[in-house]
Formats: sequence, structure tokens, C-alpha cells
Amino acid sequence: MVPPMNEAIGAFREAMYTHRTLTIREVEAARMRVAQINECDI
Repeated sequence: MVPPMNEAIGAFREAMYTHRTLTIREVEAARMRVAQINECDI
């Protein structure tokens, strides 16, 4: 990935885990669903 993109993804990931209202389980379920929608290998 391009370095600026890595920084943005890192900031998003940090915000997702530190300023969350969902449980870790719910966050991971959402990440898996997004990956499925984007046809990524899980």
C-alpha cells in the first residue's frame, strides 16, 4: 500500500478500537461482513 494510505488505515483502525461503542466481537463481525461484501478471502 501507499504510505499515506497506510497512515489513514492505521488512524481508522486505532479509532475503531479505542473510541468504540461496539464490543470487539461486534467489530470483528462487521469487519468480516465487509470483507465478504468486497469478495475478499477470509
